[in-house]
Amino acid sequence: MRASLWIVALAACHGRAAAPAVVDNRGPTGSLAPGCPDAAPPFAAEPAPHDPACLHGLPAPWLSGECHRFLPIDDTTAFERVVVDDRVLWLRQFGCVHATFEVVGTPRGPLDRGDRAALLRAGADLLDELDRAAPEVDLAVDVGWLREAAAATPPPDHSFPLGPGDQFATVSAVDGADTISVLIDFPM
Repeated sequence: MRASLWIVALAACHGRAAAPAVVDNRGPTGSLAPGCPDAAPPFAAEPAPHDPACLHGLPAPWLSGECHRFLPIDDTTAFERVVVDDRVLWLRQFGCVHATFEVVGTPRGPLDRGDRAALLRAGADLLDELDRAAPEVDLAVDVGWLREAAAATPPPDHSFPLGPGDQFATVSAVDGADTISVLIDFPM
């Protein structure tokens, strides 16, 4: 998994040209396609000032599919939305010295916030769907590490390492919503 994430991070480091534009699949009148959600992203849009020492390049669209929308926020941050099998997925890519991405979505079944193993399994399912929504970028996210964490006794708490070094993942329930967040961070 770490190697595939590096591929994505390096693909994102494509120089400092102009900031990318909003990309979506709205109709010719500018309206959303029928059935597409018009909800706000589940992330706070806090643009950061330009940092010339930043290793992460301009954000670029990773996802494609039904109801796709790419919203650049600043030089290194973007939000994306796509619908996969009637399930809305949001992706946030950001970072400067670390490359970080976070995917947020609704689990397929009921969410038991007290069952850590079930939460980790739901996070693995969410990453499986993210991989299907990113055919142009070889995410090839191997979620075996997350399924192994779910099977551990006891399952790891909030944040856990992905191997040696500064790589880590966080799987959590989003406050006030029946959604989960999987955040993966690794150094550039």
